Amino acid sequence: MILTIASQEIPAGALGESSSTGSIATSLARRRANAGRNVLLLSQKTAEKQPNQHSKAQNDDAWLATEIKAGATTRKLAAEAIANELASARGLYHDIVIDMPKLQHTDSLYVLAATGLAVFSIRTATWNQDRQKRLVQRIGAARSWNPALPVLVIVDDIDSLAGQTIISSLAAKVRNIRFIHLQTGQQAKKSGDLPVSALYKAIYAA
Repeated sequence: MILTIASQEIPAGALGESSSTGSIATSLARRRANAGRNVLLLSQKTAEKQPNQHSKAQNDDAWLATEIKAGATTRKLAAEAIANELASARGLYHDIVIDMPKLQHTDSLYVLAATGLAVFSIRTATWNQDRQKRLVQRIGAARSWNPALPVLVIVDDIDSLAGQTIISSLAAKVRNIRFIHLQTGQQAKKSGDLPVSALYKAIYAA
């Protein structure tokens, strides 16, 4: 399966992972590999892109490709190479996990259209109508090529009035969408729940 962790607003540290483990996508890829799967991790290098550069990257290292196995190395990929990389990787890996925090570039739209599950994270304190509009539009654009694209949304305060309002609004605008609440910080410590483990189960045990 191709799994895309997109528009990340919740850092791995907030989900109980140490800073050394990197992103949520990296943590999921490693857990998947530990389960005996052959995994490819693709990471978008957003720092290499210019703020107004929406159509095409002008460098040869817009993405990083890492095989999650002993002795694996990381390769640089140009933005225009991501389509061929995904096409060839389908037959070589059990799972492809994509770390894609930025959505405004053409290669990002292609990745969303090619994925088997798109995961977005929402922080209720910073969410607004503009962000929701952009998210709904991006999902709609990806589904013009991949109509069955399922969407999973992480909400950090799902039981609050703001969280419930966000869920109701998105559910009314986006079909085939589900939501998950991952406890963070002290909540997770008190309950004994490991949020990344819960996210892993929600994705791979669904």
